[in-house]
Amino acid sequence: MPEYDPTYTRGGDNVLGSATPGPIRHLIDNEDYDSLAELGEAIVNLQLSLHAESLKEADARTTSAQTSLVEQTASKILDTLTGSEEDFAAISGIPAQLAHKAIWESEALPYHAFRTLRKLLNRHDSGDTLPGSSEFGERDIDDWILANERNLRDDRRSDWMRGLVDYDAHAHAVFNPSPETTSAARVIHREKLSGYTFLDELRATSISIQPSSASFQSMFNRITDGLLSGLDWSNVLIAGGIVLSTLVSTSDADIEKYISSDIDVYIYCLDPVAANRKIQHIFDVWKSNLPTASQDKTLVVRNSRTITFFSEYPVKRVQVVLKLVKSPKEVLLNFDLDICAMGYDGSRVVMLPRAARALETGYNVFTMDLIQGHYLGERRASQESRVFKYADKGYGIRILDSYVRALSVTFPAGSGADRANQGEAEADRCAPNLEEIADRAAQWTHKAIKNYRWYIPFNNPSIVVPAVMEMTHSMLEERSIVTSEPGERSCLTSFEVLMRHVELWREEVRGHIALTKEHWATNDYDVGATGYDDSPIYAWGKDFELEAFKRTLEEYNHKDYTAFETSYDTIMEGEFEQAEVDLLTIGKTRRVSFAPEVSSLLEPEGDIILLFFASPGFATFANDLVKAALQEHSLPLPNSESDEWDMIQILGLYTRQQQDDDEVDLEMLKWRINAVIGWQQIDRRIDEVFEILWSFYRAYGEVQVLSADLSRKFFTEVGRRAIRPTPMDEYTAFGRWVMRGAPRIGESYGGMGQGFFGWTDDEEADEEEHVDEPEPAFFD
Repeated sequence: MPEYDPTYTRGGDNVLGSATPGPIRHLIDNEDYDSLAELGEAIVNLQLSLHAESLKEADARTTSAQTSLVEQTASKILDTLTGSEEDFAAISGIPAQLAHKAIWESEALPYHAFRTLRKLLNRHDSGDTLPGSSEFGERDIDDWILANERNLRDDRRSDWMRGLVDYDAHAHAVFNPSPETTSAARVIHREKLSGYTFLDELRATSISIQPSSASFQSMFNRITDGLLSGLDWSNVLIAGGIVLSTLVSTSDADIEKYISSDIDVYIYCLDPVAANRKIQHIFDVWKSNLPTASQDKTLVVRNSRTITFFSEYPVKRVQVVLKLVKSPKEVLLNFDLDICAMGYDGSRVVMLPRAARALETGYNVFTMDLIQGHYLGERRASQESRVFKYADKGYGIRILDSYVRALSVTFPAGSGADRANQGEAEADRCAPNLEEIADRAAQWTHKAIKNYRWYIPFNNPSIVVPAVMEMTHSMLEERSIVTSEPGERSCLTSFEVLMRHVELWREEVRGHIALTKEHWATNDYDVGATGYDDSPIYAWGKDFELEAFKRTLEEYNHKDYTAFETSYDTIMEGEFEQAEVDLLTIGKTRRVSFAPEVSSLLEPEGDIILLFFASPGFATFANDLVKAALQEHSLPLPNSESDEWDMIQILGLYTRQQQDDDEVDLEMLKWRINAVIGWQQIDRRIDEVFEILWSFYRAYGEVQVLSADLSRKFFTEVGRRAIRPTPMDEYTAFGRWVMRGAPRIGESYGGMGQGFFGWTDDEEADEEEHVDEPEPAFFD
């Protein structure tokens, strides 16, 4: 039985990442299934069962009692406070030590009440901790916020604002007052924090932000050029980067910084049919507010995650996320980075406690959700580009003291930590040390930069490398680096790999190199999207042209169809019992659809259409389950006058005459995603079915060789895409992530795998080898 651990090599048997839920790992490990279709069905049913259990557990946690009568009484007082000074005076009769303990342990307390109570107890905000309150020592405010957010997730009462920060009502409580705060701006001064911090070279020691929601609204209209003027804001939330950009813009000069920003729109508390009508309304408003010269220059693009409105640059793009949620709180809880977890509903600014804290400190707090989260789960994982994008905006990453201390407890000396880059004897003598790993990563990056400076003119003497050399993040990757983690090639797959890229970013900050930001291994190698970004890469700037973008989209669809043709040709050469199919009769694929008007994308001609192969039987199961879910929600089926509608059309069954371990039976499938089932979170059954279908699509989308590797690739995709209803132990996951290390330098290793021949760990030896080294061909 193979070990299902992450791997950086293509040829190994290790196929499941550390984020794969244990029950799914157990299903695959037992091999108690006759086909991948049967396994897919079992995973869907298991996931549905786990989700139901998680909801029951959340309800139980919400209603659980305190352990002590005195603590129950104190917590009851705290939990019913409204925020007035009269209410807070109620704690005066509670002994100070007990009140202090009750405040820290009342994790369901609204954040503004938590902060105000601590101020009334004369506790200093920034460096205050509760000694001995956690398994790994002292607990600080950010530890409390993480625990508080678990309560926010569990609390599914109709009052979705409970626990969130209302900017107008709570800013005075959650931010320390500053003498510079005026009617024009609120000033926040930041202090140095403990823990392990990085990507903070551009972090400001103080910032000015909008003083109220009213001033925010005025600035929002200016930043967005009034594109949403006249919008019916019911069931609409603007969230993420544009809200942050508006909040921190207090002058005309600030507005120019965000000329390229887009507007992310979320629709809540509507069914898919009503949500589609809302999209049409948003588009009509957006188009009506375009400059006169741009009224007939619009393009709407739909992929499997979003619908986006384009016009000429610099008109703001509007991106509607196709994810139905019950409240704005659900939108904010799903954000990856703390600083993005804020929204605007047309009249007020709201945010999660962690977003308010990020504004106050200038740091996003690291959790394993950033690495292993799921876009349909409680909190989605981050894309590497977003982490560095917000570092450019002045927001670093902070690993809390509790995480650092947990390394020595969870993975003590002698545990064999960090074996990826040390000898066994050396590894047995030490637990993971973040500083040492970061130093090693920095040395590696500096050596990579040095090699690029040497090899480019060596290969082509006519090229003069400038003092400030242009580089990309993908230049630190090797073609053979493929992990089974959700990020696959992402530099977030291990701490050491991340720190290599952090040092590259620092070199740009120091002025030593120039980074081209859009190139990452995850998109340069077309890894495939597991988040919201499921479209081709394009440059959004003064050179953007709609016609050129249309060609890019057409090429993207053509590339998807070409991959299917490759699979088809491989199957036809594999001695399957099936007559050859004329591909011209089944139509083209449409990974993305686009049209001048959004109405076209809400009709059948705008459906997403995918062609791929899968294990026989799952398509029938998927059709039946999705149809049942839609009917239970009284949602229309496409061509609803017929009871024979199928979301997936089975185009053919391919069966081998002889079976062995390396041979499989396959069905050719045509998957059509219309404007109703394109919405995520209509029903958990649909979401789970879709994740298995996407796993088949990714595993069998471009079959070049028929082998058992296809099954292993399917396992990997299932592990990456499985919606995780419950988190694995946070500190254990963190330790594994730190211990994972990074690929060692080997033969033919270099940026994007072109090969720095003979590059070793011995710098002096490398320099000697350069003298007689043959001319490399990778820059031809």
